[in-house]
Amino acid sequence: MITGRINSFEFAQIIGSGLPNIPWEESPAGCHDVLWRFKRNPIIPRNLPPISSSIFNSAVVPSRGEFAGAFRCDEN
Repeated sequence: MITGRINSFEFAQIIGSGLPNIPWEESPAGCHDVLWRFKRNPIIPRNLPPISSSIFNSAVVPSRGEFAGAFRCDEN
């Protein structure tokens, strides 16, 4: 990874192969943010397992040609 600073802005550039099958959603109209919330969030309910009080999606990673989610689950 290459990191640096231009004026007062930090940047990072990832050097590597692209992920052409990564899910993508265009930013909402009028949104100028770098990141935005997926319009179909949450992708799983907060109490899917009976012992769960909340679930947080932490990451999505490529796995065997698909994508796998990493989640944190808090118990009741």
